[in-house]
Amino acid sequence: MGNLLIGKNSAVIGFTMFFLAILSLVVGLLAAQFCFDKQEVFFGILSIATTLVWVIIVLMLFKMVMNGVRLKEYLLPIIGFNYIINHSTKQIHRLKNKKSDCLIEQMINKKYGTKLYVSFLLKYKKYDGCRHCYIEKDKSQL
Repeated sequence: MGNLLIGKNSAVIGFTMFFLAILSLVVGLLAAQFCFDKQEVFFGILSIATTLVWVIIVLMLFKMVMNGVRLKEYLLPIIGFNYIINHSTKQIHRLKNKKSDCLIEQMINKKYGTKLYVSFLLKYKKYDGCRHCYIEKDKSQL
């Protein structure tokens, strides 16, 4: 699966996110109307609030995509994938400290990894930290 970046996929991503925002808004308002019709005021207000939160999240992600943020590199660290591994050069990059000198966009054989997997690669597979973004594990600095 390719990286989600503004460019060839931007129209599809933009339409999809806009469609999700509109669909969320319509479904949320219909749910709220149903709740209010049944005299369930609390659930009606809850439906409106959660709908607005969801629409705001989708619109923020849409804005990030349009500004060129790679969604993979933004969302994967939330679930623990904080590193980019270049298996061709055996180099590991930290997403948190990523620099333009890392040339991550030009990597062909890159994968995302967790701290445990990266620790394994560094210790047993002779991988190296990037000199720009993962200095503490860069063996060329020793």
